[in-house]
Amino acid sequence: MRPGVKSEPPATPTDKINATDPDSRNVKTPGGWVEGYNAQAVCSENEIVIAADVTVDSPDFGHLELMVAATERELAAAGIDERPHGVVADAGYWSPAR
Repeated sequence: MRPGVKSEPPATPTDKINATDPDSRNVKTPGGWVEGYNAQAVCSENEIVIAADVTVDSPDFGHLELMVAATERELAAAGIDERPHGVVADAGYWSPAR
């Protein structure tokens, strides 16, 4: 859930809901489906987290461009002029639409 956004469960559930975490969703994992979130992180070669995002969108493809943009914004906000020279990502980020 995004900061400042309050989640309200529906008055009458249309399906199963998680009463303790109504924002979570069923997401696909290599081991099957689990209720939870999909997290993305961008780290430097020294393992410093530069940008991160948590969504209920599964799978990963479609997130790479967003995470590169988030990295550029975070570096600029920190006053760092140097930009990444390359990106390493797992095969889950590949998308036939790109």
